[in-house]
Amino acid sequence: VADIGVITSPPHRGAGHAAAVVRVLSGHILDRGLLPLYRCQLENHASAATARSAGLTRFGQRDSVA
Repeated sequence: VADIGVITSPPHRGAGHAAAVVRVLSGHILDRGLLPLYRCQLENHASAATARSAGLTRFGQRDSVA
């Protein structure tokens, strides 16, 4: 598994840059025989939208103990 994370500076948000980066990184990761992992908080709608736009699908949810 290879973890992917992106942070987009405010002036460049909403232009699809993050989704494009996630798609390219995912391809490189898969080419190396690994699985891409993109994590985000469900309340972070922009991050979840980036994942969907990059073609990723949700497969699980992690719960934490406080």
